[in-house]
Amino acid sequence: MPRQGIGLWIGAAGAATLTLTWTASGSADVDHYAIYRGDWGVPVELSAAVHDTDAASPWEDDVTGLTGRYVYLVRAVDSAGNEEANLSQMVVVDLLNGAQMLRPNSPIIAGAEAIAAGQVRIHAIYDRHGETGVATSIRMYSNDGAGGAMDWDTPVGTVSLPSGQVFFFVDVDSAGLDGAKTYLVGVRARTDAGIEDANTNTESVLTDALAPDAPVLTAEII
Repeated sequence: MPRQGIGLWIGAAGAATLTLTWTASGSADVDHYAIYRGDWGVPVELSAAVHDTDAASPWEDDVTGLTGRYVYLVRAVDSAGNEEANLSQMVVVDLLNGAQMLRPNSPIIAGAEAIAAGQVRIHAIYDRHGETGVATSIRMYSNDGAGGAMDWDTPVGTVSLPSGQVFFFVDVDSAGLDGAKTYLVGVRARTDAGIEDANTNTESVLTDALAPDAPVLTAEII
């Protein structure tokens, strides 16, 4: 049975063509390669292979007009029909009308806390390494505080990311939340073109109903 040993990457052969290229399996009994394509999801669900090829690479897929997040996977198959079962040699591609969508990376939530009545702060980490779309801001999202689903369309807080920096530790503060409710909150990176990453990581935070108002500071020189 062939062992796992396929490297995989994507490239654009044209505005509506996606090219998969991989290294050959190290096994001597490889008969062909099975190529899978599916919608992105967790877990990834694979149906029948969309293409079989006895060549090591490349293979082109017509993605004309496709918009969404797709997953591609290549597996080696031997002459007896035994197929190795790797899930590691997989790529995810974001498409917008057949062209690659330049998404930013996903920020990492380092912590979340209530900071005032009806206000939440998320501590986030953002790393520009490998991003295909340049993030210019990070937005906070929440659910309704009553057990409802996350609203990933309406931000409740935003912080800008300056250019010329690769690694960020940022705090994103919310607005418009109620006190004494348990909210799910999450953050997504966003480009100037309005394209966001698609992560769904969240934290649960109980907002403070009794936090005092901020003091008012003045200074006088006499």
